[in-house]
Amino acid sequence: MRPPYSLDGSAIPRQSRSDEVGDTEEQPRRTLLDLAPLPNAVPCARLHVKHVPREWGLQAVSDSAELLVSELVTNGVKASALTKEYPPVRLGFTTEL
Repeated sequence: MRPPYSLDGSAIPRQSRSDEVGDTEEQPRRTLLDLAPLPNAVPCARLHVKHVPREWGLQAVSDSAELLVSELVTNGVKASALTKEYPPVRLGFTTEL
């Protein structure tokens, strides 16, 4: 299986897992989603941010994050549509402080 790649073609490093041998500290969790600058990007982003925090055991932030991401991705889609290249809208979040 191929490792995931970023937009510039470089490999994205594999995240450490907290259950690996010798690892006693929980590692930050990260997610990244590139969306085409289309109107259906907003519901896709909302669904992503609804489910990922729940999988991470962070149900308390799921509703607030969903509302925030909906607004931000809407703005990103509108801004992307103003350019000639139509760059993707990138959604990423982490548990890292």
